[in-house]
This record gives sequence, structure tokens and C-alpha cells, in this order.
Amino acid sequence: MENSEIKLERKLGFWAIWAIGVGSVVGDGIFLLIGQGIDTAGPSALLGFILAGIIQMCMMVALGEFSVAMPNAGAMAVWVERMFGRASGFISSMAFAVGWIITGGSTGLACGIMTCYYFPGLNLELWSMIFAILWVTIFAILNIFGVGLAAKVQLGLVLILMAFMLALGIMGLPYVSLSAYHPFYTNGIGGMLKAIPIGTYAYMGAITLCTAGGECKDPRHMPKALVWSSLTFLIVYTLAQFVAIGVLTPEQVSLKVSPFTVAAEIVFGKIGANLINLAGLIAAATTILGGTIFASSRILYEEAKEGLLPESFKKLHPKYHTPVFAILIVWLISCILIILGTFGAEYIYSSLSNQVVFAWCISWTMALLAAIKFRRKYGEEIIEAGWKQPLFPLFPIVGILGAIMILWTSYSTNILQLFIGVAWLLLIVLYYKLWVKGKK
Repeated sequence: MENSEIKLERKLGFWAIWAIGVGSVVGDGIFLLIGQGIDTAGPSALLGFILAGIIQMCMMVALGEFSVAMPNAGAMAVWVERMFGRASGFISSMAFAVGWIITGGSTGLACGIMTCYYFPGLNLELWSMIFAILWVTIFAILNIFGVGLAAKVQLGLVLILMAFMLALGIMGLPYVSLSAYHPFYTNGIGGMLKAIPIGTYAYMGAITLCTAGGECKDPRHMPKALVWSSLTFLIVYTLAQFVAIGVLTPEQVSLKVSPFTVAAEIVFGKIGANLINLAGLIAAATTILGGTIFASSRILYEEAKEGLLPESFKKLHPKYHTPVFAILIVWLISCILIILGTFGAEYIYSSLSNQVVFAWCISWTMALLAAIKFRRKYGEEIIEAGWKQPLFPLFPIVGILGAIMILWTSYSTNILQLFIGVAWLLLIVLYYKLWVKGKK
């Protein structure tokens, strides 16, 4: 079969798309960075994470019209290109893809560390790397074998994860001491504001499900999945975080062990701690499956179809109809980042997380500006597509202001990370100029 005859298959229903959104959101950040949030803001970290989730939901609602009117694997690549030109579309999409590929390194490390929790006798440094590479490899293979299989695994993992976290949130309520919330603003309003970027990293993967547009059965499922996945992670994780803050003393909050795990040990005992750690592992795993491997490979595939990346990236497997070369490249880079992270895990993990936030804030802002222009210029296409966002332009404006605030609070005192982000962004621009010139 010629490659031109092979297309992505539309196999994803509402629940599969919902699972991609929820699974991509609730990655390692919600487990490993919640301790940093509490350390930064005290109990008001709960409010910081809620605001981060609301900002994310506003962005998702704002992009819902694009998802229905122009469903495709490239998502913001196609949307931004149509509104602002080819160069802008390429920069936006590659920034989003870079963010997810970097996440493969940071989340892979988290998977390895949480797997070693069950094998205390192993060398943590060596085996966390081995387990991390193993997880990334398994999920790359699942993606190659077809979007239908990957989606079913994703849905199963997400349902298990939600069950664990709901159990902690509901059954832990009787253990909550409201005195733990006094004073609420331990480090002032400024501390709460600094917790918002931390919460952003925890919730930021949600927009990934927009890249499922090329493989969903009915594009009208996209905005529904965007909204319901947002409400799912906001409700479930806010409840669990409320319990964790309410049952722990400041001395029990560590930056190395998830407060959820410690809280679960108080509520359920050692077995509960093991199960919540398993939930954290599942969360990180679903991020790799539905985010790093799925989303970034689809974006690389779409850009190759447009002639902006080498043709190898647009090759689909003749049997499974998946972008196998793009998946393998994402897998390889993720493994390299995991190996690098092993020899400086804390610094590398922090640096990778910072770069993910930078990459996605750039990509989101460009996509949201395109969404405003699309609504005003092509409103008739939105009506024909059958879904229209309410209260326009409230949601895109809130999303843009949120992205600007996150960039400011993240990098106004971290110039090195800002410099690194600007440097690789300029490399993308340089590549585009040289590649387009060479193609012409």
C-alpha cells in the first residue's frame, strides 16, 4: 500500500478522548510537585492549584471551536497557520511538541522513581533509569500498535487512577483538621501566586486531547471532552489535595515524597500508601502514553505532511495506521533525556519542568490569539460545525492573561531558564527559515 493511501483511523469515541485529556493532565506533577506547592504557599497552595486548573479549563473551552471546525492531528499547528501564517503555525506546534517530548524525560524519571518504591533493595539511581526506559518503551509500542489499543489502555489506567484518588478524597475527609488551614496564606498572597505555575505544570497537559481531532469518530465530542476532562481533574484533585493539606503537619510535607502518599498512609495505613504511590505511577504513565508518545508524534506527522519536516515523519504503519517513525524519534529523545536525568536527577527534573511550562505558554498564547481571530473572521464555520463557546471572548482572554502571569512568576527570578527557553525557540525559528529556503 502506498503511503499516500494510508490515513489515520477515526476510532476514538467520547470516553477515549476524555481519557486522553484526563490522563495527560494528571501526570507526575500533581504527585511530585504538590509538596513544593505546599512548601511555597502553605495551605493557600490549594487555591493556587485551583486557579491553575481554571486557567487551563478556560484555554480548553476557548480552543473547543477550533477542535470542532478544524479537527486534525496537528491541532494548533493548523489553527495558528491559518490565522497568522505558516511560520507562526510551525513555531506554535513545535513548541507544543517540544514540551511533550521534554515531558517524556521528566515524567519517565518520575515513573522510574515511583516503580523503585516497591523495590527498596535496588540501586535507586540505576534502576530508576532502567524502569523509566522500560515504561517509555512499552507505551511507544502500544502507540505503534494502533490508536484504538492505546486509547483502551489509557481509559483503563485513568479509571483506576480516578478511583484511587476519589477514595483518598472521600474517605479522608473525617481525618481533616481545619486548624491545619490556619493561617491560610502562610507566605502571603505572593506565596499563593507562586504556587500557580507549580499547579500549571500539574494540569497543563489537558490541551493534548486537541491532537486527537484527526482520529475521533465525531468532532463534536471534542468540546464535550475538553470541558468534562477539565471538571474531572479539578474536582478529584482539589478534593484529594484538601485532604492531604488537612491531615498533614508541615513537618510531614516533603519535596521528595508525594504528600498524597503520606496522607494515604495516615488514612489507610501502609497498604493505602502503596496504592496511592501506584496511582502516582499510573498518572505518570498515562501522561507518557497519551501525551508524550501520542500528541507529539501526531504533531510531527502533521508538520511532515505540510513539508516542514523530513518525509520520514509522515510515514504510517501499513497495518496499524500510526506514525511509526515519529513515535520512534520521540521514544529515542525521551530515553536520552532519562539517561541525562539519571546523572543529576533533581536539577534535570526541575530544568525539564521549567522548559515544559515555557514551551506550552508560548504555544497556548499563539493558539488563543488565533482562536479570537477565528471567531471574529470565520464565525459562520463555527455555526456550521455545531459548537460555539459561551461568553466569548472571556475564555481566551482569561487563558492569555493566565499564560502571561505564569511566565512572569516563573521566570522573572529565573533568568537562566528563560534564556534556555528563548535559545531553543530561536533554534526552531532558524530551522524554519533555513528549511523553507532550502525547499524553495
